[in-house]
Amino acid sequence: EVITLLSTLPYIGMAVSSFNAGLVADIMLSKGLPVKTVRRIIMAVSCFGPAVAMTALTKMSAPLPAVLCILAALSTLAVSSAGYHAYVQDVAPKQAGRVIGFTNTVGTLFGFFGTALVGAIHERTGSFHSVFLVTGAVCASAFFAFWMASSSEEMLIPAPIQHQNKRST
Repeated sequence: EVITLLSTLPYIGMAVSSFNAGLVADIMLSKGLPVKTVRRIIMAVSCFGPAVAMTALTKMSAPLPAVLCILAALSTLAVSSAGYHAYVQDVAPKQAGRVIGFTNTVGTLFGFFGTALVGAIHERTGSFHSVFLVTGAVCASAFFAFWMASSSEEMLIPAPIQHQNKRST
């Protein structure tokens, strides 16, 4: 029963932090912070929070502290809903669905292949230590990629081709 409860905590944390991230972003915007600044602050939390938590996870040997690290990692990662996902709507409002769909597909592919890689690393080393460190490094590097790529101007993405159905009469 305790393990079942502990395993639900990260998902509860993700739901709560994702919702609250939107509220915090709205408050920052209402205080006059520029949109790009708000998105970058949110993304800093979303990238560095998991990086720190995953690094700390390498030092955990008991289940409860390990679950708390995972809770912290996933809860801060969920903040990205008010960062990256909102940013895409800021800069590509007409194609946000396509952009998010593409990036989610890429992320899913990395998740698919990453699972096999994690299994191979664990099989070879008998530990998740290096997996957690690499995951933390990837999370931290994601912020720098976002920082470099983010702008406050709407992106010029070609509109989807409109096909008209011609009916013969």
